[in-house]
Amino acid sequence: MLSACVLAAIGGCWWPIEVTPDWVQTLQKLVPPGWTMDAMHNPISFEAGAASAIPHVIVLFVAAWVVGRVAARGGITRHNPRIALSVTQTGSHD
Repeated sequence: MLSACVLAAIGGCWWPIEVTPDWVQTLQKLVPPGWTMDAMHNPISFEAGAASAIPHVIVLFVAAWVVGRVAARGGITRHNPRIALSVTQTGSHD
C-alpha cells in the first residue's frame, strides 16, 4: 500500500506534475503512474488530441505484457531455475 501511494505521488496522480521539482518530474517519466497521467493529462490540459496518448498506452501495454510473462513463469525467485537471482543465504544451521 505504501509503495502504491509513493508511486502515485511521484507519478503526478495527486497534483499537477508541473508544480513539482525537476527531480520529481524526471522520476515521473520512469514509473507507470506517470505514463498513465501523461496519457490523460496531455489531451485534457494541453488539448494535444487523443493521438498524443498512443505512445503512453503502447508503453503501458508492453510493460503489462512483460510483467505478466514474468508472473506466468513463476515470478522472480531463487527457487525458479528459469529466472535465477543470485541470493546468498545468511545464518547458521546446526
